[in-house]
Amino acid sequence: EFSALYANKSYDFETGLRIVSIRAKAMAECEKQNLGKMSAVFGSSEKIIEKVCKKADCQIANINSESQIVISGNDSSILLATQMLKEIGSKAIPLKVSGAFHSKLMSKARPALFNTIHDSIFYKPICPIVSNYDGIARLDVDDIKNALIKQIDNPVQWLKSVHTLKELSSNFIEIG
Repeated sequence: EFSALYANKSYDFETGLRIVSIRAKAMAECEKQNLGKMSAVFGSSEKIIEKVCKKADCQIANINSESQIVISGNDSSILLATQMLKEIGSKAIPLKVSGAFHSKLMSKARPALFNTIHDSIFYKPICPIVSNYDGIARLDVDDIKNALIKQIDNPVQWLKSVHTLKELSSNFIEIG
């Protein structure tokens, strides 16, 4: 999303680097405090995974497809959710990550990101930016900034984002 904003002339290169750097530092501080984990879940619906996460005190972090959803939380909550999911026939694979990304455990990173983004100069993009926070295409600078801030501790809506992109264009180029 940050690369898309730069490619879309929404900010200059230095602004993008500053935002990404401060975001990374703020998230690293959260990582030090919570020792969180993430697991990829296969074989359950979003509704079932939501119920399990509620019981285990963790949350959905990424909705990558209808058959692959990532959960995020502290060590004990992910362990409990993984056990509960296995009991109902789902597969949960721990991810090698350094924190509980896109979860409430990252909310302490929000103030630093909020200040950095709102103090930065953004320009209206040349074409819509699809936010992975909610999968909505945006042109309004304030809406884009707010979605970037919400993204830090809310699930990545990759599936919705792809559906929105398919409505906007039929040509895709993946850049790794």
